[in-house]
Amino acid sequence: VDIQDSDENFSGYVRAQKAFALLQKFEVAIRQFIELKMSETFGVDWMKRQLPSDMYQCWLDKKSKDSAERAALTSLIQYADFSDYRKIIERGDNWVSVFKPVFGRVEDVSESLQRLGPVRIATMHARIVTLEDEVLLGSEVRRVLKAIQNVVSF
Repeated sequence: VDIQDSDENFSGYVRAQKAFALLQKFEVAIRQFIELKMSETFGVDWMKRQLPSDMYQCWLDKKSKDSAERAALTSLIQYADFSDYRKIIERGDNWVSVFKPVFGRVEDVSESLQRLGPVRIATMHARIVTLEDEVLLGSEVRRVLKAIQNVVSF
């Protein structure tokens, strides 16, 4: 076993732990943000009308498979996949009515969420997080959280 390789693997695991914590904070904040802003604009039943095709039913299906105790305490948006955030934000009427005033350009938030995807997958599947992943994660999370900081606390 090469000592240098072991040290790098260990560093990768430490970065993965930090990445997991940051991603968890990020996902809680982005879900709260989406739910709050969409409810303010479209009402409490916004999910039935403003989600892209089949997403609402997919979330309901996931919730129905969850334990009864957890499902009773969990908002439906908690069943969103990471890729769902981008689809909700980019949807034309949602973008214009809700998200454009917050993010300015759809490309800004879209690119941040797209860049975060591979790092999130690596982190959530217990893969080593590289130094490059760590830098990208910090930068992109910071960009999005800065935009939503006046709406949700994190």
